[in-house]
Amino acid sequence: MASREMASQEMASQETAIEPVRRLPYCDVILEGLQNNDRDFLHAFGRHLHWGFWEDPETADGTVEDFACAADRLCNRLLAAASITAGHAVLDAGCGIGGTLANLNETLAAVSLHGINIDERQAARAAAVVLPRPGNAVHFVHGDACRLPFASAAFDRVLAVECIFHFPSRRQFFGEARRVLRRGGKLALSDFIPAADATPVTPDPQRAEVVRRVADKFGPMFPTLDEYRQLARETGFEVTVVDDVTPGLVPSFKVVRKLLQRAGREEMAWATDMIEAQLRHQVSRYVILAFDATTPASAPAA
Repeated sequence: MASREMASQEMASQETAIEPVRRLPYCDVILEGLQNNDRDFLHAFGRHLHWGFWEDPETADGTVEDFACAADRLCNRLLAAASITAGHAVLDAGCGIGGTLANLNETLAAVSLHGINIDERQAARAAAVVLPRPGNAVHFVHGDACRLPFASAAFDRVLAVECIFHFPSRRQFFGEARRVLRRGGKLALSDFIPAADATPVTPDPQRAEVVRRVADKFGPMFPTLDEYRQLARETGFEVTVVDDVTPGLVPSFKVVRKLLQRAGREEMAWATDMIEAQLRHQVSRYVILAFDATTPASAPAA
């Protein structure tokens, strides 16, 4: 886990500092499994590319089918925090292969749904599998969440499900989200945050360097909740929901670890061990956050 100085530097990164597009190794593994019609990968990741959530972790049975249901529950919990209703225009930034917008398309009427992903393969797969119901509109585009190709005040809601840590600048994304949100809009996301006064741990000290190297590929360091509140104030938002779902996330790791090991990706399996250890030892927390748009997008930071 980074020092507070490193996290603060990331939060204050310059607006124009956009990193080159990076392919994420674990997405490569998942997309390969989906392309090869691997049964387990299709069940586990055919809809969502994020962790799952169990109201009662003791009920988790370790199957890919159970994991897929849990991933749907996590998605729906975030959607509830976003308070999306019929008629809304919604942008899903870092949309993966479209599962979040598929849930909205299947349950709400008269919605206009847009997904954007910097990995053109994910955007293309989402466009191929998520087809709009009558009365709904669904569009997926290849693009950068920190340089949104949409008009100002185009959306009622912006989502970022378990992806913001891949963005080169949370600050720039928040600024773009505020720009494209209408009056009364909301931003909802899920992210890891450090627990207070926690010390990083790894499940096996001998693997620490390998785990660190793999974890470095996951993007910028994680801000604290207080830093998120500060960022919100500075970009025209106010935190309105803090939903710590950490205990319900833990059964995810056993399932994903087995799939990665079966795919011969031991380094990624070790990284999964590290994330699980961080959560179990309360070094990190996994939270769903929702933000109300407050000041106009063009207003100066308070």
